[in-house]
Amino acid sequence: MEEMTKDLPPNSGFAELPLRDDNPSTLDLLGFEDIVEAVEGTVTREQLNPITVGVNAPWGGGKTTVLELLLRHLEGREDLIVVFVSPWEYDRTADPKAALIDSVLSRLQAVLEKERSTKQEVLDKLKSLRDRVKLTKAIKLAATSALTASLPKISDLTDLFSDDNESDPTLQGFRDQFADFMGREELSSIKRVIVLVDDLDRSLPDTVVETLEAIKLFLSVKKMAFVIAADEDNVARAIGQRLASTGQPTRAREYLEKIVHIPFTVPALSRDRAEEYLVLLMLADVENITDVISMIKDSRTGERRSLASRLDGVVDESRRSDIAVAERLAPVLHRQTQGNPRRLKRFLNAYWLRTSFARTRGVELEPDAVAKLMLVELLYPDMFAQMLGWLSAGVLNEKVAGLERGEGEHAQQFREWAQLEPALAEIDLAPYMLLAASLRGETVEEAALPPELREIAEQLASDAELIQKKALRATGKLGAPEKAILARHLANQLRHQRTPDRQKLLALALSALAEDSALASTAAEELRHMDSREILAPVPLALIVHNKPDEFLTLIREWAEDEDAPTPTRRAASEALAGA
Repeated sequence: MEEMTKDLPPNSGFAELPLRDDNPSTLDLLGFEDIVEAVEGTVTREQLNPITVGVNAPWGGGKTTVLELLLRHLEGREDLIVVFVSPWEYDRTADPKAALIDSVLSRLQAVLEKERSTKQEVLDKLKSLRDRVKLTKAIKLAATSALTASLPKISDLTDLFSDDNESDPTLQGFRDQFADFMGREELSSIKRVIVLVDDLDRSLPDTVVETLEAIKLFLSVKKMAFVIAADEDNVARAIGQRLASTGQPTRAREYLEKIVHIPFTVPALSRDRAEEYLVLLMLADVENITDVISMIKDSRTGERRSLASRLDGVVDESRRSDIAVAERLAPVLHRQTQGNPRRLKRFLNAYWLRTSFARTRGVELEPDAVAKLMLVELLYPDMFAQMLGWLSAGVLNEKVAGLERGEGEHAQQFREWAQLEPALAEIDLAPYMLLAASLRGETVEEAALPPELREIAEQLASDAELIQKKALRATGKLGAPEKAILARHLANQLRHQRTPDRQKLLALALSALAEDSALASTAAEELRHMDSREILAPVPLALIVHNKPDEFLTLIREWAEDEDAPTPTRRAASEALAGA
């Protein structure tokens, strides 16, 4: 992303781009209201006491959005206390159990202290509970255990969870005291303390297990509810790693099921929902966005209509093009992202950046054309490389026109992409293609090289003889067009090298490859574009070590007679010709 933004001029309008951050939206752009209501109904149900709910989704699937929306639902209720924690953010030197417990107790204390009717006796009892979990002692204990590589002593545990020798230092003892506190008559107005746990799947295995243990062993008492938003597979993997390291049976799923009573899975966005999400991301900056969301939600039932028609009269005419772009992107993006909200948002941000950057570089393309080109560039890089090859060969528009007519042998995805609006065959695509290649730090020829040919090219220019021979065997299986692409690529690489060793290796690779006149002609044509002052002495001889085609001999003769070429290079060229 930095490569696309670092050269933007001050007046590029970059500051006004409608980029969307990765923070959960306070609006329900994803249509998760039904999931949030289900989770809310579960954690506030009196019969389920205590209760732990899991909200499962992969990376970028909307877990945190569900928690944030749930938080908004719950915060307005006076009979609930809500605690939002992220174990991933805990200091690595801290004890995760103690950190989680203290977060809960700290929130309880803050709420109760605001209530003027709270008796000092209750506050003192809560303070006593907090004193039993001393984070500073937890840090010290963790450091001591790490330094001595030994298990903590009983005295350490007593000191961590107790201020006096008479208190029970065990986990069960703490849990019993916490249960007694939550059951006090003075706390009867508090129906639930709901702990929302985010990013657990991003934590280290030790933190994952110790957080779950804190929930199960310390805090699972009446009036407590937990919502754990995480990728279940990642959490199970972390549990398995932790259990394996302690020599215990690695039944991670069973371990997790004992803690999470009711699992909810956040569904991937359907194609229709992905389209709606893209439109809402496009329009998130409009003043009446809540009306737009309501209209989309209310119009889901009944006759199937396009989003543009469903939002008629709600969205200003100037923003209709945004809806059109989203509708065109949705089918392909949904298939490639599997309906993952974060991936959809990342593509849209890249699209806005590229559109702005192209405009500042004089690339005049309609936004929907940029979107279509970006689809093939980012989602189908091999196909985009093929298009760059067509550009290099001067047949881009001709090939695109045939592709859009359904002609030629192409991958199904490429054919489907070609049928998307708008048609590109009549548009000058070269400026965009050149920009796309340059943003990757490559020439068109380099960017157009397919991955399998790129690997062969690297091996041909290797300084290891065995690797070179392997690459030569691989070139024997290639057709003439692929060999020509290789020859042009290697020659172009040589043109841009400034060290003798590298120039020599590339020249040797060309000599080995140039087994016929056509390949030699292709390479020689490319090398003639090289500034003769940059040709170093090893090149002329290396170019005819394996094969001595006339095209190379003619080129070397030109170098020998070129007064601008360095004297060592002219001398080496003459010696090469004499030895040929």
